[in-house]
Amino acid sequence: MRRLIPTAVLLLFIAGCGDGGGVSTTPDSATTAPGTTPPGVTAGTATTSTAPAATSTSEAGDAALDIAITVAGDSIEVRVEGVPATGRVEVGVGVEVRLIVTADVDDEVHVHGYDVTADVSPASPATIEFVADIPGIFEVELESSRHLLVELQVS
Repeated sequence: MRRLIPTAVLLLFIAGCGDGGGVSTTPDSATTAPGTTPPGVTAGTATTSTAPAATSTSEAGDAALDIAITVAGDSIEVRVEGVPATGRVEVGVGVEVRLIVTADVDDEVHVHGYDVTADVSPASPATIEFVADIPGIFEVELESSRHLLVELQVS
């Protein structure tokens, strides 16, 4: 019995040392074929409710996590590191985030909770960079039209 406990502890330690980092997104199921995801990206299937859901993570210390958002009418396209995603993007605490928003309207992009904003227009995309150092779920929206673009889940 004495040998069993240290062995069990060692096995739990080894199991807990898995990487768990990198970028993981949940793209639209029809847009990503097996073998076409970039290195370090794991594709899955999104489930949606009233708020669409998708996840992406990046470890602290990595280069900025690029989230490109294109708004055309009521259509919103979100790409995380070039991979299609919808709704929610999961970001590790301490990760630098770069939002690049292109829109067909004049508005202001607002990251709630971080209170960072940038103007966007058809002629001028908005770029917002910040360190995701506050845990929680934060909406990114077109402020005047109150159009939800994406949620950032920082954890």
